[in-house]
Amino acid sequence: MHFDGGCIGSSSSVNDFSGYNTATESTCFSTKCPECGDEVFFIRHNGGSVWLDPPLGWPWYKHGCFYPEDKTSEFDGPALVTDKTSLELAEGSNLEIGIVKRTCVEANRNYTDIVLESAELESTEVRVKNNAGFLLGKLCVLDRAKDTIWPFYEPDYLFWLY
Repeated sequence: MHFDGGCIGSSSSVNDFSGYNTATESTCFSTKCPECGDEVFFIRHNGGSVWLDPPLGWPWYKHGCFYPEDKTSEFDGPALVTDKTSLELAEGSNLEIGIVKRTCVEANRNYTDIVLESAELESTEVRVKNNAGFLLGKLCVLDRAKDTIWPFYEPDYLFWLY
């Protein structure tokens, strides 16, 4: 065991996400559509982006000006998620989507404080159990009804809120 955190001269690339971290590349904010002027939410994540119609609630409908060729689902319009199984899991839930902008992993890694950016000038602060530092910069889903948060594209990584 090394009390200073690692071997002298070690060049390990392992990141334990300790401490306070901020994401600068990913973002989520309310704006006007440059095509039609309607209110939309712009989400940039993992090198891509999407424009969504408000509110930022399930199933997160894509804004039509940017996705006119999308196949429509059996739902009201082209959605970010149209998988029927996912919809059944979400029924009765109060889901919010956003980008994790800041994380602060407690020294013992028993909990992580997270700031989820989900709209212009709106941020949600939650505390989750264990080390959830890897959520930094990820598009995540917050389920207040079930007190959980998970990465949108990795729903198996479920974290429980304190």
